[in-house]
Amino acid sequence: MCKLIHTSVSHGFIPDNWTKAGISRVADELAEPVVSLSLGGVNLHSVSSCRDLGVTVTSDLSPSVHIQDIVVKALQRSNAIHRCFLSSNASLLTRAFLVYVRPLVEYNSVVWSPHLKQDINLIESVQRRFTKRLPGFGKYTYSKRLELLDLPSLELRRLHFHFV
Repeated sequence: MCKLIHTSVSHGFIPDNWTKAGISRVADELAEPVVSLSLGGVNLHSVSSCRDLGVTVTSDLSPSVHIQDIVVKALQRSNAIHRCFLSSNASLLTRAFLVYVRPLVEYNSVVWSPHLKQDINLIESVQRRFTKRLPGFGKYTYSKRLELLDLPSLELRRLHFHFV
């Protein structure tokens, strides 16, 4: 196996940075510990989570870490929209949210779809906070704001993606 990897690296089939690879184990805490593995004489380190195709995968396959990451990024972007756009037109600001923020919280959602209520609420808080800060919308409930802006909840959109 090591000869195969060495040959593949020397012929350019595998990039030289393959030594950055790690071992991620999908198991519960009570399972037997991981044995050490090495490739080409380089010991691979054990990692508790890794990022692949933009999705953070943990050893327990929980989407919570990924959800926390994307919520932080989405809140930063939604705050930037409120700071940078000089217009107080709710329609324009909502369109900016749909273009710049919603793709972050919906990307690959079929893979990481939350099942815990706290994760669902955390994702929904992005849209809830954004719509509450829109001029003239702070006095309404979240469901009323969605109705006035003709927006579905993020949870409803995720469910729609799953069934389509």
